[in-house]
Parts: sequence; C-alpha cells; structure tokens
Amino acid sequence: MDNKIIAVDFDGTLCENVWPEIGEPRQAVINYVLDQQKQGAKLILWTNRSGRYLDDAVRWCYVNGISFDAVNENLPEMIAYFGNDCRKVFANEYIDDRAIPMPGEGKADLLREMSRSVYCIRERIDEPELLAQLAEESAELAQAALKYRRTLTGENPTPMGRKEAAANMIEEMADVDLCVSLLTRPGDPAQREMIERAKLLRWESRLKDNG
Repeated sequence: MDNKIIAVDFDGTLCENVWPEIGEPRQAVINYVLDQQKQGAKLILWTNRSGRYLDDAVRWCYVNGISFDAVNENLPEMIAYFGNDCRKVFANEYIDDRAIPMPGEGKADLLREMSRSVYCIRERIDEPELLAQLAEESAELAQAALKYRRTLTGENPTPMGRKEAAANMIEEMADVDLCVSLLTRPGDPAQREMIERAKLLRWESRLKDNG
C-alpha cells in the first residue's frame, strides 16, 4: 500500500487509563494520529475493549475528531494482499502505552522513533513553555553565530577556534530547528515554504540591485 497504516491503542494511549471508564484525552497523541491521517495514513483502533465498552470508545474517538478505517481488524485491502485474515492486525506503526521501542536501522525507523518522541514531548510541555524555549535557543544561536563570525574575520580575536565555533553554531541551529518542529502545526510547513520563497527572491533582487 502507498498509505501508511497505523494501529493505535485506546486506554492509556488516546486517553488516560481509567478502564472501564474513559479518561481524559491525551491530546498530543490525538493530534499526532490526526496529523498522520491528514497526510493519508489509514487508522486502525486496536484495543482490548469489546461490546458496549468498545462502542463507547469508538463514539468518544468520533467526538474527538478521530474516525477509523477499521476497528480491531485488518484492513480489507491487507486481507486481500496477504490472502488471509491473520489474528495480528497488520500495521506499519503501532502506538501503545505498553510498547517497548526496539532499536532500528534506517531512515524509516529513525522517523518513527522521532515521531513517538514528538508527541511524548508535546504531551508534557505546553505551547507557552515551548515558545519560551524557542526564544532561549534562538538567543544562544545568535551568540554562537556572532562568535563564529569573530573567528572568520579575526577583527575581534577569540580563544575559540574556527572549527569549534562552527560545531557550536551547528548544535545551536539544531536546538532551534527542534523547537520549531515541536511547535509546527499541520499546514505550517507549506505556508513557511511560500514565505521563505518570496523572501529569498526579494533578497536576491536586493543583491542584484546593489551590483
């Protein structure tokens, strides 16, 4: 399939675990699966709930904006692909509060591990605090850039070598990029790309005008 399949647990994952009742929403996880669904992912609710408790969970998810392509079963296209309906629900990604991340190799594994980390951080740190951290990291990047500039010009010598200053600046850039990614909402990257393209063209135009 071209679309990623995500199997997501309910109690302790989409909501706090107070089974058989339904706990408070875990909004970071909800936001993550909704973001993935907007990008084309297929969602499977994968839970131990059954009967009316399962109906309550599906209804709760619908109220919170989540609709599923399957509930406790394989997608029809995967049944057709494998030629059977295996007991294990097939998915490319499993989200469960009892899951233990296994070491992985390759870019896909890295991206999955990073995605888990993102919604875990968002769940524990609210937006105002992330904004404060972005401001702090941006200030440190500015200092690192100025320090690196001093090693390039030599006009105001610094004990820090050029290689060390460059490495320090790269680390601070990574910190800023991380904060930005944690604050990014669906649609933000496309909007930023349009703004960046326009600013890049204006920058180029000014340089040409100045000879």
